[in-house]
Amino acid sequence: MKDISICLDIGGTYIKGMVFDENNNPLIKQIKQFSALSNQSATVIFDNIIQIMKDLVQSQNNKDFKVVFLGVAFPGPFDYKKGISYIKDLGKFDSLYNLNVKQELKERVQAIGHEFETAKLYFTNDATAFAIGENYLSKVESGAYFTIGTGLGSTFIRDKEIIKGKFGIPENGMLYSEPFRSSIIDNYISSRGLKNISKKYLQTELSGYKLAKRANMGDEGALKAFQEFGNDISEAISPYIDSFNPKEIVFGGQISNSHPYFERGLQENLLKHIHIRISENTSTSTLLGLFLLQKESFIEN
Repeated sequence: MKDISICLDIGGTYIKGMVFDENNNPLIKQIKQFSALSNQSATVIFDNIIQIMKDLVQSQNNKDFKVVFLGVAFPGPFDYKKGISYIKDLGKFDSLYNLNVKQELKERVQAIGHEFETAKLYFTNDATAFAIGENYLSKVESGAYFTIGTGLGSTFIRDKEIIKGKFGIPENGMLYSEPFRSSIIDNYISSRGLKNISKKYLQTELSGYKLAKRANMGDEGALKAFQEFGNDISEAISPYIDSFNPKEIVFGGQISNSHPYFERGLQENLLKHIHIRISENTSTSTLLGLFLLQKESFIEN
């Protein structure tokens, strides 16, 4: 009988899943994608996640296995130790507010069948899982890892330790709620931050995708918007980069795909000797990071 792990990257629109064997080998050809149903009731959301776990297990031709690990990357705000969701008024998972998501899922998992009986259920932040995956792939001693989407995800790693409350990093290890200009970082370094900038230059709010299409056609307003967005990123994160001094800075998330347009602005305030790169695949790194939490010696306080 072989041991397998199921890893889920749960987002507001999609849930992405992968199955690994005990040697870190993917057991399905490519990442599977499912609808998150995040605007539905708590019951529908939980039932959907359980069905996704079942679907991933049923993809295995060899039935002689047991699930030993269920890794779940979930967006914040979320108490990952207790398993309680504090997501509210973000257009996703509102029905899970103040619920113990981990306990609810654990009870449902145990009811699935014998192949799940000994499975350990583990929750972490999606940005943390992404960082662990990227750090493992690059093998560097220290790195600062950011995902840019509906908000800014951030994780700092040194010698396989998730850094919190030292080297100038906030106590929770994340930057999204840190003060920046007239508000907090999340209101600037996010999809809504980019929309606000696009309105300034183009008199209309555009998504990162639509803005990138315009920039690709040489639209001057779109190019200026991305330049300012890059400047905002570098200004917001530079104090933490200066104090932490990582070997690499890595960006993931949908907006990071537009990196060629905001690259110049991004480098404005950052230390020149630090290597900056864009993740080849945010989802792959996130799911790998989830798996590694049980296999590698990453320390998550």
